[in-house]
Amino acid sequence: MNNDEAIFILSAYRPDGQDATDPLFAEPLAQARRDPALKDWFGAQLRFDSLVSAKIREVPVPPGLREAILAGARVSMSRRAPPWHRRWPWFAAVAAAIVMAGALVTLRWSDPSRPDLSKLTRFALRDTAVEGMKHIGSVAALRDTEELLAATRLRSAVDLNLDLARLRADGCRSVRVAGREVLEICFGRDHEFHLYLAARGDFAATQPTEPSFSAAGPLSAAGWADARFAYALVTSAGASALRQRL
Repeated sequence: MNNDEAIFILSAYRPDGQDATDPLFAEPLAQARRDPALKDWFGAQLRFDSLVSAKIREVPVPPGLREAILAGARVSMSRRAPPWHRRWPWFAAVAAAIVMAGALVTLRWSDPSRPDLSKLTRFALRDTAVEGMKHIGSVAALRDTEELLAATRLRSAVDLNLDLARLRADGCRSVRVAGREVLEICFGRDHEFHLYLAARGDFAATQPTEPSFSAAGPLSAAGWADARFAYALVTSAGASALRQRL
């Protein structure tokens, strides 16, 4: 199960804990405990669902509403009916709650907070360690791009005219980091490198940044941003090899 599949299932998880022992949620819950990014998303999801549920509960339900609905009560059309908000004042309250919930959904998905570049670098290290052997190899449509990356210092990558939509269409591997799309491409001559590339606006880099270096086991990574993209570059050849590529 990957994070997208876990998110799909956990989106149905109720915030009051009723589903904690449901076998359907066992695997995605375990994954959320293991994966920091998924854990952060799940916590935000539960807080949001709790807030919306609380707002809905604040709306008073008039006596006899259920019975009236089941009876199929209709307003006579033989005379001009008064405005809906005077006939059913409770309906206005329900509508207001729905509008508020919709606004909360909009705010949730347009949250200005964005993951920082270190999250991209940490993901790149982990992804290469776990999945690296599965996605080594050239994609025919990407071969020219791979050769250019291998021959160019990557902080001059603007000269390569990289384009996320074109890379995706050509078969570049796509992953998600904190809900943001990141493309990954392998290249190299003497050493294998994994370049993770995302739209700069998806990560909290207010200006072009100098590379920051980190390591995990045999892997080294550099993360940086320029005017267009956020990057993470991973290799098992060491930090000196990374610096030569930058």
